Amino acid sequence: MVFFFTFCRFTLLYYYLCNITICFILSEILISLKPGFDFYNINFSTFSLRIADEPEVSAERSIVLGGLSLSSELTCVVYADPPADVVWYRETMRLDPNGKRYMESRGSKHTLIVRKIEKEDFANYSCYATNTLGRAKAFVYLRGVLAVS
Repeated sequence: MVFFFTFCRFTLLYYYLCNITICFILSEILISLKPGFDFYNINFSTFSLRIADEPEVSAERSIVLGGLSLSSELTCVVYADPPADVVWYRETMRLDPNGKRYMESRGSKHTLIVRKIEKEDFANYSCYATNTLGRAKAFVYLRGVLAVS
């Protein structure tokens, strides 16, 4: 616990100025350092911490409305470090890009674009993210009107 206070360089205000989880992790790191380590001469301006984490996945919209012969975009937001590989499924079938559908990724957003929607495209889709620390998935339901009367 001494390292916790020392690293954060605060006594009473550490609750407001430090992320308790990060400070706890850093205290564990510092406790494991060799005896005689000169903690007070660390150059904190160049100190960085990277915390790896399993994927977190959420659907941008859980229900997407589409229409026959139109296009729809199904989007999942994925946060992971190290970066995750994202795969799309329709029901239980893995989807690969073809002339009718394609996948794109921009930052944390992963989008499945379905072109010229047909009746069998109205289904439950899932985006499945995997990295070395774990996996997660989110669901998007594509639904719409089969016929206009």
